[in-house]
Amino acid sequence: MPTRPEHPRVGVAVIVRRHNTVLLGRRIGATHGADHWQFPGGHLDAFETVEQCAAREVREETGLEVTIAARGPFTNDIFEPEHRHYVTLFLVADAADGEPVVCEPQKCAEWRWFTWDELPSPLFLPIRHLLAEGYRPPG
Repeated sequence: MPTRPEHPRVGVAVIVRRHNTVLLGRRIGATHGADHWQFPGGHLDAFETVEQCAAREVREETGLEVTIAARGPFTNDIFEPEHRHYVTLFLVADAADGEPVVCEPQKCAEWRWFTWDELPSPLFLPIRHLLAEGYRPPG
């Protein structure tokens, strides 16, 4: 059994908007959250701003260029079976053009646009926590 982490990791999740939809990808090959839908995102690197991380992760995962519109809330996410603990920082961004591409096929099976009221299932734990708080992205 893995040991418990000494400190939580910082995750950044980007709510990418376009025409009343948001972008989600279906995770694969993950140690936690496999086959769950997630926003683009990843780990905050040392000496990187949250906004820099958000733009980098979206570009690396989808090929899209985004404009950061707002900082969102955060969630405290404990993945008990996997012995992982994250604090997830959410940002809202806009992607004016282009279509997402699966740039990391070992991590993501597909990218799709969904309306906020018709999000797919199952959702990654941080998104479930976000929804439980009643969050809706601005705009």
